Amino acid sequence: MPAGLVLKLLPANRAILFSDILDTIQTSQLDQVSDCLDQLDHLHQAGHHLAGYISYEAMDYQDSLICDCNESTDQPQLWMGVFKRYQVFADRMEAIKQLGKLLQDQVLSEQSMQDPESGYYLESVIPGTGYKRGDSLRIQARSSLKYRVQAAKTWLAKQRAQRNQFSEAFSQIQSELRSGNCYQINFTLPNEFQFEGDPLHLFTDLLVLQPVDDGAFVWHPHRALVSLSPENFVSAFSVSDSDDLTVYSKPMKGTAPRSADPLKDQKQRAELHSSPKTRAENAMILDLMRNDLGRHAAFGSVQVVSAFQTEAYPTVWQMTSTVAARLTPAVHRRFYSLFLRDMIPGASITGAPRLSARKIIQQLESRPRGIYTGCIGYTLGQSRNQASAGQTKSLASGHGLSNEQIQSRTGQGASAADRAALNETRKLPAMDSTALPAAAFNIAIRSFDLDLKSGHALFGSGCGIVYDSCLESEWQEYLHKQDFYRPVLDSFHLIETMRMQNGKIRLLDLHCKRLQHSIRSLGLDRINPELEMRILNQGLQAQLRLLALEHPSGDFRLRLIVNRHGFTLNAQAIDNAKEPGGVQLLVAAKAVYSQSPWQAHKSSQRQLYDVSWSDAQSAGYHDVLFYNESGHLVECATANILLYLPERGWCTPSQDCGALPGVYLALLRRRHHIQAAKLDASDLQRARWIGVCNALRGLRPVERIYYWSDGRPSILWKQHG
Repeated sequence: MPAGLVLKLLPANRAILFSDILDTIQTSQLDQVSDCLDQLDHLHQAGHHLAGYISYEAMDYQDSLICDCNESTDQPQLWMGVFKRYQVFADRMEAIKQLGKLLQDQVLSEQSMQDPESGYYLESVIPGTGYKRGDSLRIQARSSLKYRVQAAKTWLAKQRAQRNQFSEAFSQIQSELRSGNCYQINFTLPNEFQFEGDPLHLFTDLLVLQPVDDGAFVWHPHRALVSLSPENFVSAFSVSDSDDLTVYSKPMKGTAPRSADPLKDQKQRAELHSSPKTRAENAMILDLMRNDLGRHAAFGSVQVVSAFQTEAYPTVWQMTSTVAARLTPAVHRRFYSLFLRDMIPGASITGAPRLSARKIIQQLESRPRGIYTGCIGYTLGQSRNQASAGQTKSLASGHGLSNEQIQSRTGQGASAADRAALNETRKLPAMDSTALPAAAFNIAIRSFDLDLKSGHALFGSGCGIVYDSCLESEWQEYLHKQDFYRPVLDSFHLIETMRMQNGKIRLLDLHCKRLQHSIRSLGLDRINPELEMRILNQGLQAQLRLLALEHPSGDFRLRLIVNRHGFTLNAQAIDNAKEPGGVQLLVAAKAVYSQSPWQAHKSSQRQLYDVSWSDAQSAGYHDVLFYNESGHLVECATANILLYLPERGWCTPSQDCGALPGVYLALLRRRHHIQAAKLDASDLQRARWIGVCNALRGLRPVERIYYWSDGRPSILWKQHG
């Protein structure tokens, strides 16, 4: 008995849900894809509703230079369900609720993942007063666990390997570009996770974090696809008084990170919109899409509806363009075996020229992409009274031209009357976001491919590389596209490090204010609506009162960890005898990327800081000092930095440079005039006094700053007098 469910998101907060599956058309062998496409066209014409996915490699069977057609994989190259019914929901959350009920009926248990720590609770505080220096006190509060997404224990090592692989591929792509073998390559890498639990809850949480119009959820036995794609591949609409289809495609090319600072955010949007490089990339892909549509569109009907539009998503700005065309009934009847066959894979996720780009991609990428950068979507069954085979209706009705006549003439050879007829076909309206598409497919980016049997999960990410691309900026774009899902990872957490002295926590209001800002900015409050209340209003306050009662005297380091489940509070006694006097700093070997949205939050997204700090500590330094990609001072791994400049007074690096809004720095700026500015190495060398500050240690003077030169440390700055 076949099993499967498909949910496709639509614009205007709508969704379409396919259920009551009758059959499936699927194959894992490339040499069977063509037959499957023919079957889909037959079913489509017979009035059946089809929904599912087609992989990136599915159409490779057409070119023996790219693949071995006898090759098979464990996963389908194509999986399309034949559905008896569909429902359109005006509210996509209602659609998700209905999908949950259907999933529960088919396979999934209603119960949450069994976990002894499931549910909100508070561990008891260790009784007694015998708390010794160096002991650790752990207090937790957690919400119910519906799923877990865990990175491999060797994640940091894998990311380093990815960085090396990316760098090597970038060099090879640049060589291909210089040789004229291609103009753009979309290079991707997979990220691997272990998944456990309910995939629909993962989809719901990610949709809260990244609301999109082209996302999708697909379930069939042992597999689920969770797609938060913002990219429309194809949307087709019936034309009134005609058997034609109007098709739209909205390729996406060009990415910039968002910022919590409204002014900086708009600046980054403006820079993306005006960037010659980004516009050139977008125009290149737009031209490819025009050509793709033009292969089967009615002659003269292809047009650009909009170009170089910037769209806002929670973590990134994206540049999009929209192209439209008309499909005749003859093409509509072969929507799968002709139209989609020649459209897949999409231009925005391959490169230019497409065939050359695909060959280079195959050589560079370590594994098949599978559903990643393929497409997910549906077609609604054709009505029985549509034109029969062989009958067509002229797009230029009223001018006496058949489609064959129009298609046989070039634009240069057409008469004035012909041109007038063709101009009529060009007047395609903007896509109606309230109409129901007869067909809609996304580009399956920002998507998790979940093997529900083994728990293995894949998430691909990539970027478009052209001749004047910069390695570091392309690597950062690759990372930005993954930002939206990080809050759902079990390893992700926010951090607040506080000091409790004699039962009182210093600067608690500033810590809570920063934490609240991060919870709201990152959407953790939307994933878990009770999280903010429990942490800031109930749970945390109760925990802190218990700690104060337990330890009315002494110094303690409190470390608060917050993730989507709840919070953990860890307390450790401070040995004041080990407090450093004059601080010794080492300049970091790697620069901070100032545009990363994670620089504004104290979180687990600080691998560069942790590794650099550990290396500096091992070499005998107290902390490590970072510059950004533009050569401006940022901060230390554990503290903000302050400089006294003779002509400017007290200064500290601005948040624009990537500096964290430090709690103790905020206190100092309340009491003193400290200018936030862009500071470089020359400012550092001219400074009369330099200090570092954080909430745990307060303000401390810097004694010396070192940097590595010729394999040994040299003094960059030292305190005089």
